Amino acid sequence: MLVFHNQRLYTAYTMSQRNKVLLLFGITVFLFFCTTLTISWIFFTKSITTTEQSQLAAIGERLTNLIADDLEQLDRLTTDWAYWDETWTYLAGTNKEFEASNFSVQALQNLGLAALYCFTIKGTIQYRYTIDGKPAETLEKLGNIEPAELLQEGRKGIVRDGTRYFLAAGRAILHNDGYGRPMGSLWMFWPLNERRLSRYSRLLGLSVRLNKPSETGQDHSFAYHQNKILMNLTLSNMEKTELISFTLEQERRMHQYSTAMFSLFMWTMLIVMLLLTLSLYLLIRKQIFKPLQELTAALAARREQPDKPLIIKGIKHDEIDELIQAFNSVTEQLDAKLKERENLLHEIYHRVYNNLQIMASILQLQAYRSQNEDAVNAALQSRRRILAMAHIQRLLYEQEDITRINLADCLNAIIAGFEPEEAPAIPIRLETDLSTLEERPFYLSLERTIPLALVMSELLSNSYAHAFAGRQNGSILIQIEIAENQGEIIIFVIDDGIGIPEYEKRQEGLGFELIKILTDQIGGTFSIERIESGGTQARIHVPIGI
Repeated sequence: MLVFHNQRLYTAYTMSQRNKVLLLFGITVFLFFCTTLTISWIFFTKSITTTEQSQLAAIGERLTNLIADDLEQLDRLTTDWAYWDETWTYLAGTNKEFEASNFSVQALQNLGLAALYCFTIKGTIQYRYTIDGKPAETLEKLGNIEPAELLQEGRKGIVRDGTRYFLAAGRAILHNDGYGRPMGSLWMFWPLNERRLSRYSRLLGLSVRLNKPSETGQDHSFAYHQNKILMNLTLSNMEKTELISFTLEQERRMHQYSTAMFSLFMWTMLIVMLLLTLSLYLLIRKQIFKPLQELTAALAARREQPDKPLIIKGIKHDEIDELIQAFNSVTEQLDAKLKERENLLHEIYHRVYNNLQIMASILQLQAYRSQNEDAVNAALQSRRRILAMAHIQRLLYEQEDITRINLADCLNAIIAGFEPEEAPAIPIRLETDLSTLEERPFYLSLERTIPLALVMSELLSNSYAHAFAGRQNGSILIQIEIAENQGEIIIFVIDDGIGIPEYEKRQEGLGFELIKILTDQIGGTFSIERIESGGTQARIHVPIGI
């Protein structure tokens, strides 16, 4: 009863496969819906923002054209006055009544002028009018412009005097035919004030504001404040020495309308997704869950009555069973082929090992028969290198994993099977310290194991042959250090012999050349140095992540 009770509890608290599928289906639909809405919202906001900015930039061009039109009108007015013969005679000093009859305050105000300056040919002020009666220093400096510079097209643009801005136009004072010697220059100014900006705002359908000189920003830069979009428009003054900054402010009506439409679209999508989800659930229930429930009921009945034949009714869709059978068949075939290939590779490694042993034996026999000392040394060195590779092949066919080799096993195999070219005349103790690899084992691929084995063989051979000349005994230590900060393993080969002479470190023998080539092949570095207390230390830096 206890087992049954626990089984019931396990069944109650364990999610069935059907519930898992439903949960996964619900999560998928929810994520799809959220992803669709998120992508739609990003696309929507990007499109609206781009459209609003494009429209505001077009309005900025219209504002520029409006200012240019006003400057053109002011230039025509200035030209009419400057090319008037009476103006020329007034500057020449022969028309005394001109100033009283034409430069009245009422007449100038009717023209909408904020200021008027009439300069002589020498740049002195012949007549000055300002709407507030005060002189304007910046406007008076325009008299420094030579009238000859105003003969062709004159000058027009925006000028600033303190905190006030003006639309300015200047022309040389000539005869009515526009030729001859200029008598001076005439400058007219319209105020760029709130009244004019209000006119621009009405024409453009938004708010236009003239910024202070200290508030000049980047041209066509956009900002958003509450439910408004702002654009900074900068124009150069008449002398191209200063930027005049305008701010165009517009309500985001398109954004408001589009947001309402997107909300409607979102609710529509939600209803469609709910209907689609319900339809898919009913379809899955009919096509998958119901047949599986019938199959489960049939298997439960078969478990209750083992002797009764298994009769499954109502299972019309048996593709799942066919898929499972086909998968099992393919899996069994692949598993059989994989085992066959693993056995074949083990056999290949075994044969390679045997062939290398045969080659080593042949070289040893050849060395015994040869009378040439150089030939004997070459044969024995080749035999030693072949045996180093043979030990690696033996490890491969003896272990299950044929794709990699444990570094500790590799070093132990090389050390245990190492045979120098000549037996040493003194006892030499070969020791290892691989304790760091016991805590954290490292594995090498076959492409890196063979070169490393050859490098270790060359270093041990060099120590046996040269390190202990004139000594009664000696020892060689192979030690491992893991430098995780540098991402490498350092293999030390240390002997307590006489030490390598400095000049030998620059020699290029075959052994050192092989060590250098093979170390580069595994992506590592090699160094050798003399120990002050006596002996030689060789270091092989092997990268971990390669």
